[in-house]
Amino acid sequence: MYGIGIAVIVLVTYQISRQQNLIALLEKFNPRYLPLICLAALIHLGLIYYLWRSLLRYAGGIFTTERLVLHSFLGGKLLGLITPGQIGGLAKGMFFQQGVRENATSVSVLYSGYNQLVEIMLGFAGITFILVTTGEQMENRLYWPLLLTLTGIIILSGVILILLFKTELGGYLHRKLPDWFIRFKETFFTHLKAQRPGAVVRFTGIALVANLASFVEFHFFLNGFTDIPLSVNLLMAYEAAFLITYLLPIAPANLGIREGARVYLFSLVGVNKGIVLYASLMMYFLNIILPSLAGIPSLRYFWKNTDEKA
Repeated sequence: MYGIGIAVIVLVTYQISRQQNLIALLEKFNPRYLPLICLAALIHLGLIYYLWRSLLRYAGGIFTTERLVLHSFLGGKLLGLITPGQIGGLAKGMFFQQGVRENATSVSVLYSGYNQLVEIMLGFAGITFILVTTGEQMENRLYWPLLLTLTGIIILSGVILILLFKTELGGYLHRKLPDWFIRFKETFFTHLKAQRPGAVVRFTGIALVANLASFVEFHFFLNGFTDIPLSVNLLMAYEAAFLITYLLPIAPANLGIREGARVYLFSLVGVNKGIVLYASLMMYFLNIILPSLAGIPSLRYFWKNTDEKA
């Protein structure tokens, strides 16, 4: 599966290299931005870790050691790295003892649900914004796929609303959907009904701030190459790329799909394609590769404890 992501990156790199010297562009990166980049990355990772920890305690009723929570978080990062669309991250619950493993797995679904809810909603806003503000710049062959994507999302939202109500059509659609989707929906909406509105707002707020912290980090990467003012256009392009990765979860950790989407969308708002490619790959290394490597001892910890109990 990594072959798909690598092939996309090679193709995008080849196309950009025909227009500019990528080696010379890389030499322009200003290392003075690294402390700011690392700070933003730590805030982002700290917030999503805090969300995972809070959901375990207040949604799952799982009060365990900080060490085990960290093992599950980092181990989940590693599993997400090697699976399409980072779906392996849902297995964070397996790092817990047998008695609470199923409950922790349900909490892992909630954790992904909050992050995906924020990213999909902002991505929807981003795609709409890009279509409205830059439609004239798009080539016809790319404008219509994005428009059809937006239409498909609206239809899917309608289907989900139908499923939420006890209608005959909703019951029919419910029977036709895959089991994993049904379990995800039931787990997430059961949680929403059980939690107080304030808790749901709190968890959603943490996911939102974490998302915005990752955008600030990406903006710092861009500014490491050239001065690019902060703007709504940049934010919407960044969020729209998230939505495209959800629609095409075909590569491990969305490698290549994310880079290709960002290069195109940011080019529509006037950002150099080579800079976006480098910024996206650097951020992939810092936010995904490094935490995943830190998760290797966590996976060994899991195997060791499993062998001992067996």
